[in-house]
Amino acid sequence: MWSKSKAIAALLSCALIFGPRYAIAIGSAKTLAVVNSGGDTLVLVDVDHGNITRTVAVRTHPQDVVVSPDGKVAYVAEMGTMEEPGHTIAVVKLDSKEVERRLELGKFGLPHLLKLSRNGETLWAACAPQQAVVEVNTQTGKVERGWDTGQAGSYMFAVTRDEAKIYVANFDTGTLSVIRRTDNSTKMIAWSGQPIGIDISPDGKEVWVANFKTNEIAIVNTEDDKIAEVFSSGGDGPGRLKFTRDGKRVLVTFSHSNEVAAYDARRRKLLWKTATGHFPKGLFIDPDGGRAYVSMMEDGEVVAFDLDGKEKGRFASGKEPEGLAMFETSR
Repeated sequence: MWSKSKAIAALLSCALIFGPRYAIAIGSAKTLAVVNSGGDTLVLVDVDHGNITRTVAVRTHPQDVVVSPDGKVAYVAEMGTMEEPGHTIAVVKLDSKEVERRLELGKFGLPHLLKLSRNGETLWAACAPQQAVVEVNTQTGKVERGWDTGQAGSYMFAVTRDEAKIYVANFDTGTLSVIRRTDNSTKMIAWSGQPIGIDISPDGKEVWVANFKTNEIAIVNTEDDKIAEVFSSGGDGPGRLKFTRDGKRVLVTFSHSNEVAAYDARRRKLLWKTATGHFPKGLFIDPDGGRAYVSMMEDGEVVAFDLDGKEKGRFASGKEPEGLAMFETSR
């Protein structure tokens, strides 16, 4: 019979032989949460095996999902339609995998993109018909503020790390709005086209914005909130845009040319570009930095890439997948 020390040594040897994937398998499992806007569902996918472990029914035309910092709750934007706009955000308990309650947005409708504060106590939702970013207390469920962007088409936004400012891409008016939570002011930055994908560098110095119509990327300096640079994206229909955790790269999906690309954030240089599937929409980068996940609306699939652009697998997710998030569970 082996001693306890020999058993531990054997396990460590296996981890070294089989690599990080095996180490994850014996400790924790990563689950990707995917909203299917055409199927009115939230599906939970075991990314190690590519299979759906749970399907949760939600209200009509969900758009986005975020997970609380403790990995216990998922929030789903139940957008609805122009004819019947949604006014709720579903709160899904990830242990029971059921909708526990809903956050009511009142006069604010068609919630699109969601963001959570670092402590998980504040949830922001973009509600374009009201030209607003709504601020909700996740503990009380109360809408605490509707931040007015003053512009049409406020579908996408990003929040600074200190949560003092919110940058909003206004798709219909070709502008950007800068909301200062500290003094309740809003500034408009003129641009053109259809700004959509937006993210803030981890150091907080730059905001990158993708323009769906002009196929450009703009970089805003957060010190003066002015556009410092605009360059060609090199693709057609850039939709979503995300920084890697280390801030060295920016990934962009192209909904028209059916590609995903990566740029050197410092040099503004295209590093690689590769095919995805039809109409890539959602984009999520694993916080560990090893994988990027792209949802493809027309294919009903999610594809995984490493950060060098090599495909690492794809799996069926449901009808018209959009927003993505991730959490971990113990095995």
